[in-house]
Amino acid sequence: MSLITKLNPKSPSLEVGGSFASLSQSDIAAAMTGLDALQEALIRFYWLGDIGYAAYLRDQAIIELCNRGVEGELAFKMGSVIVDDLANSTCSACNGTGENSKKRVCGHCDGSGKKGLSDRELAKRLEVPKTSFQRRYKEDYKVVYARFEFIANATARQISHKLG
Repeated sequence: MSLITKLNPKSPSLEVGGSFASLSQSDIAAAMTGLDALQEALIRFYWLGDIGYAAYLRDQAIIELCNRGVEGELAFKMGSVIVDDLANSTCSACNGTGENSKKRVCGHCDGSGKKGLSDRELAKRLEVPKTSFQRRYKEDYKVVYARFEFIANATARQISHKLG
C-alpha cells in the first residue's frame, strides 16, 4: 500500500504516513494529466476548494438531471443544491473523520465522515413539498450526487497513486 493515503480536502497537500506534505501547483498539474473535464472540475472544487468550478459542475448536474427527466427551474435548483451539498457535506460532529472522540464510529454520519442534507432540508431548498421530493425527485438527486461524489473520490485515489 502506498504511503500516500488521500488528498486532503480543501488544501493542496497529501497525507503521507500520518503527516502532511505540501504540493506545488506543478505537482498537482502533473498528477491530473489525462483527467477529463468533469474529473478535473470535481477535484479542483471538491478536494482543492476552487469555487471557480461550481458553475461548471452545476451545469453538468443539470444536464444529468434533465437526462433523468427533471426539467426547468427545478433542475437548475437541484443542480445548485448538489454542488453546494458536495462543498459542505463534511460531518460537523466528527469533522469528517468518521470517528467520535472515543475512536468509535460517529453516530451522526454512521462513520462515513459525510453528513448530507435531510429530505426535509432538500425539499425546502428545492421549494417542493417533502412528500413530492421523496416520491419524485429523491432518487434523481441521490443518483447524480452519488455519481459526482464517486468520481471525485475515485479520481482522488487515482491522483494519490500517481503521486505515490
